[in-house]
Amino acid sequence: MNYLAHCFLSGENDEVLFGNFVADGLKRSTTLDFSRMMKKGIELHRFIDQYTDSHLLVKQSIGILREHQGKFSPVVVDMVFDHFLARNWALYSAISLEQYTLETYARLEAFIPHMPPNVLRMFEHMQRHNWLLSYKEEVGMLQAFSGLSRRTRFPSSMQTAWDGIQMHYQSLNALFLDFFPELQQASAQHLQQITLD
Repeated sequence: MNYLAHCFLSGENDEVLFGNFVADGLKRSTTLDFSRMMKKGIELHRFIDQYTDSHLLVKQSIGILREHQGKFSPVVVDMVFDHFLARNWALYSAISLEQYTLETYARLEAFIPHMPPNVLRMFEHMQRHNWLLSYKEEVGMLQAFSGLSRRTRFPSSMQTAWDGIQMHYQSLNALFLDFFPELQQASAQHLQQITLD
């Protein structure tokens, strides 16, 4: 899953949200002066990634796109699942996606002093271009894939990822709709467990 899903699955605790958000920008060996709940957010992020990567429905989605994206198909699935979360947002939230994204940026802004420089640069770019909302539309996904393609050190064909997605759009959406409630339940249970420790 990508940024939108990770944020959404963080629950109501702002420190957990921050830890989940920042986790990808940290090396495993990094030890920062984070609070207990921030560290729980990092732990939640890694649980979500592990659960997602090992799930049969996700592996099925990766298999569908493998002929188009090869070894980059897991990255493409992570991103397109955020697209499907945005497109199906009303199934999961009582507030609009527009309102949610604004509130999430505001919650994260409070932790700017704790953001490592690489995460801060990314967050500023995300907020300026409203990535969380842009995932909903094709143009936003095309921009995201184009940006990823520029950042890879060798040819990835990421800029053409949307072509493969369009060919299997309904099948991938159906797989997401089956998968996401399971991820929600597992993440909520894990979050409850780790915050009680």
